[in-house]
Order: sequence, then structure tokens, then C-alpha cells
Amino acid sequence: PYGVAVTTANHIIITDIGKHCIYVFDAEYKQIKSFGKRGSRGAKQFKSPYYVATNNDNDIIVSDYGNHCIKVFQFSNLSCKLIIGNNGNQPGQFMHPMGICADKFGNIFVADRDNHRIQMFDPKGQFLATI
Repeated sequence: PYGVAVTTANHIIITDIGKHCIYVFDAEYKQIKSFGKRGSRGAKQFKSPYYVATNNDNDIIVSDYGNHCIKVFQFSNLSCKLIIGNNGNQPGQFMHPMGICADKFGNIFVADRDNHRIQMFDPKGQFLATI
């Protein structure tokens, strides 16, 4: 296990970089869902999903370190709503994204580790700024 986040309904989301998956627990700490496997082609395939965050909609936002992208999943059915970025150093691209969070407006902030910057995206995944 590596990253942890809590939804507004007190569900606990945990990333597992060794198993390349995400676990969801209820407020009583019982596992209720899990998804993901190692890979690079599918929305639910990860290469070391390091960090996780949630937003006001309880979406699960994951930094997919090895696939150089951010993936956003709808909590209720775990469908992938959005994939942000790919490998590179241009605005909207990542080189090993790590820390991640969302503000009260749904904007997503990403620590783009090997590009030495923080990038900001709107709730639809559009690049807004480098901080």
C-alpha cells in the first residue's frame, strides 16, 4: 500500500503499487471494491499507482506513475471518466506524476516529479497552469 484518501462519505481509498491496483473500504474498514492490474493499455491498468485523491463528487483520482498519466474514476461504478496526460515535458504531459489533490472547485493539482513542477487542470482535464 502507498497512497490513501477518504471520500466525503468516509470511504477509504488505498493504492497498492506492488499489485498495481486500488482498494476501496467502507467506513467500518471492510473492503468493498478493488480494481486494476499491471499494464499500460486499459483505463484500469496501472504501472505503480502511487497517489490517490478524491473530489467533491467522490471521484477517485489516481496518479499512474509508470504510465505518466492521471486517471479519474467514478466512485459508484468505477468507470473511467478521464485520462489526463501522457509521457513528456510539455504542458499537460508528465514524467512520473506523484502527489495529487483536488480543490473545492474540482481542479486537480499534480506533482510532476521528473519535470520538477506542479500542474493544474480543470475538472474536465484541461491544462490550466504550471505552478
